Amino acid sequence: LIGRKPEPGSEWNDADNRWDYAHRLGRLLRRDFPQLRITLGNSLACSELIAEGLRRGFPEEYADYLGLEVVGRSSLPERQWEGALQGGELMLQTARRFGYQRWKLNACYESNYRLDALLGQRRQAEWYVRDLLLSQAWGFRDIFIGIMFDVGNSYANSFWGSTGLCTRAPYTYPKKSYVAVAFATKMLDQVVGRKAIPTGSESVYAQEFTRRDGDV
Repeated sequence: LIGRKPEPGSEWNDADNRWDYAHRLGRLLRRDFPQLRITLGNSLACSELIAEGLRRGFPEEYADYLGLEVVGRSSLPERQWEGALQGGELMLQTARRFGYQRWKLNACYESNYRLDALLGQRRQAEWYVRDLLLSQAWGFRDIFIGIMFDVGNSYANSFWGSTGLCTRAPYTYPKKSYVAVAFATKMLDQVVGRKAIPTGSESVYAQEFTRRDGDV
């Protein structure tokens, strides 16, 4: 992961220092750790950060992915805005505008969290599955859906701490989203995207995958 969060008054508030560091780090990682897959960005709606790097000529060979930390919350999975999975389209368009063609999309482990306290357990489950399908369609290398169980401290009041597939400890009872995501994971385990299928709609998408057993 290339990039640091600037703190008030720190040297990282200076763009020259920030991107000089990113160049040096990218060069070192490619030279000494060529097996690593490198993500540029990965901080909420970070299209601005990525655009800054592209304007400064960040070498395309120093990264593999544009990182997206999706907040989700209570927005429709298919709605296009910077804090949703569809924000990936904005990031890719930004990169393509600057001539970068090879980068793909990926997300971090804190990505895509939805509270059943806001949505209810059924809608949380339905939207998590839709998020999973969208991530597959985008070709994410890593797919993260909320957290395994709600946290057991005051962080549960945050937009991330109570998005688990199970309730908090010590009981950790499965929610409806646990069953939905488990079933979807079984169906999509190691699938490979084949093609998008036209639906004639601007809001309904269809994607064809090849399963691990070779069936479609």
